[in-house]
Amino acid sequence: MRERAVHTIRGNHDTALSHGSETGAAAFKKALALATLEQHRRLLSAGELAWLRDLPTETSFRLDDYRFSAFHATPTDHLFSYRITPDLDDEELKKEVADVRADIVLLGHTHLPMSRGAWTKVVVNPGSVGQPLDGDPRASYAVIEDGMAEIRRVEYDIEATAAGIREMGLAEDAAASLVAILTTGRPLDGPASGGDTPRPA
Repeated sequence: MRERAVHTIRGNHDTALSHGSETGAAAFKKALALATLEQHRRLLSAGELAWLRDLPTETSFRLDDYRFSAFHATPTDHLFSYRITPDLDDEELKKEVADVRADIVLLGHTHLPMSRGAWTKVVVNPGSVGQPLDGDPRASYAVIEDGMAEIRRVEYDIEATAAGIREMGLAEDAAASLVAILTTGRPLDGPASGGDTPRPA
C-alpha cells in the first residue's frame, strides 16, 4: 500500500491498531478483532504504525473528469457505521450521500460488495479482497472505468491462507472461526465470533 496506493484511508481496525482505541467491529467479529490486535501490534514496526496513525479517515480526488470521495464506513460516520448495505432502501441511501460533493462515493467496512445509483452519484463498496461476507468466499474488488463500476471476483488459495492463520499462534477457537469465515464468505455466530451479524443502524 505504501509503495503503490495513490489514495489511502484509515479503517476501524487500522485505527484500533495505531491509536490504541476500540475496534468498533461488528458483534460477530469483536472477539476475533481483539484476538488478533496485540499480535498485529507486535508484527508492525513503529514506522508502519505511525503511517497507519497518520492516514486520513476520508479523502477526495478527481480522476478522468470524475469526482471521487472515499470513506471507510459512511460519509457521516467514517469508521463505524454499518448502515449503508446492498439492501438499504433507495431513499435512505440518497439521504446518506446527499451532502457528498462527488460523482462516485467509495465505501468499505461492511465487506458487502455493491454498486448502486443515488441521484447523480454512484455508491460503490468493493466488498473485501481478504474477507468478503456476502456468501461468496472469492476475493471481491471493484474496477471503475468511465464512471461505471463493476464488482469483480477472483478465486485464490483459501487453504494456503487458512494454513497461515492456523500458524499465527491464535487461540484455537479464534483461528477456527477466522478460517470458517474465509471458507464460507459468511459471518459466524457463536462464542468465538461474538454473536450477531452486522445490520443497518
